[in-house]
Amino acid sequence: MNVNFILYVAAVLISAAVGMLLIPQILRLCKKNKLYDLPDERKVHSNAIPRLGGVSFVPALIISVGCLVGFLDLDILNLQTDTWAVLLLCGLIVMYLTGLADDLVNVSAGVKFMIQIVCGIAFPLSGLLINNLYGFCGIYELAPWISWPLTIFVAVFTMNAVNLIDGIDGLAGGLSLLAALIFGVLFILVGFPVYALFSFALAGVLLAFLRFNLWGDTEKNTKIFMGDTGSLTLGYILTFLCIRFAMEDPTVIPYRRNALLVAFTIMAVPALDVLRIVLLRLRKGKPLFKPDKNHIHHKFMHAGYTPRTALYLIVLLALFFCFLNVGLMYVGLVYFKVSSSLIVCVDVLCWIALHLYLDRRISKVAGEK
Repeated sequence: MNVNFILYVAAVLISAAVGMLLIPQILRLCKKNKLYDLPDERKVHSNAIPRLGGVSFVPALIISVGCLVGFLDLDILNLQTDTWAVLLLCGLIVMYLTGLADDLVNVSAGVKFMIQIVCGIAFPLSGLLINNLYGFCGIYELAPWISWPLTIFVAVFTMNAVNLIDGIDGLAGGLSLLAALIFGVLFILVGFPVYALFSFALAGVLLAFLRFNLWGDTEKNTKIFMGDTGSLTLGYILTFLCIRFAMEDPTVIPYRRNALLVAFTIMAVPALDVLRIVLLRLRKGKPLFKPDKNHIHHKFMHAGYTPRTALYLIVLLALFFCFLNVGLMYVGLVYFKVSSSLIVCVDVLCWIALHLYLDRRISKVAGEK
């Protein structure tokens, strides 16, 4: 059996075990200090629930990866990680602490947005850039003066997308778990075992979190939310994985013409949702940072679905985009010249069709009341 495969499984198990040990301690701390997410008119839950589950994410990742990375079949010194790893780790810690501060004392949306920009700058500073669009809209290699602001924009966009999708039990965690597993497999295929290990470690702690988030009992103090500590941390990590996979880096990996499209596909649901919300708020003249109940999970519930059914359907939707785009990529590679621009247009049309269906169902449900 491949040694690296054993390490990937161990990464999941160690990270999950750390999460399973930490989260009960966090629950006790929340109960002792009355650190709860209180229900209001915008939220789905009706009980006071602890919201610091995301505190377990970074410790679990550090312990799991730290224990195993030295066993990988590679020379870590040749990865040139010393400079960029420090910058990215600093960005991760800043986002983690920002989320923790928000969960404890509330941080304004404007302040969080500025911190996201600062943390987004860590990506190009560390050398991680979206430096090629691989033919999307006819654009290929990007000049630094374009790739730098584009990378920062994508980082802030992705962090907000993950943060805003965290509206019902298991949604942000479930979509992030799916993304982590897919990235883990992809990084194995392209020969990046360190990133695969990191991805599987992320999957492990998310499995532990979902155990308490989806199947916890409020009365027994075993149910928890990830809070902004979790969603902002996940947003930053998934941004890193997306940019690392999409970046053209011929010194370590061959050219892959669908790299950017694959990264987009994995994050399609939160990305398309936040894009729709931003456009909707701009059209109606509403503040961009003011929360509302127009997200995809809200629409599913307005259409008559339960929160748990909405969760399953949205995760299936994410899988649908993965299979659809992989199929279109294969058709484009083997039979016809299907461009990434055309595939994204198909995705957008599918997204619009879904919302037209939900709008009709919402109108029908409203008419029956």
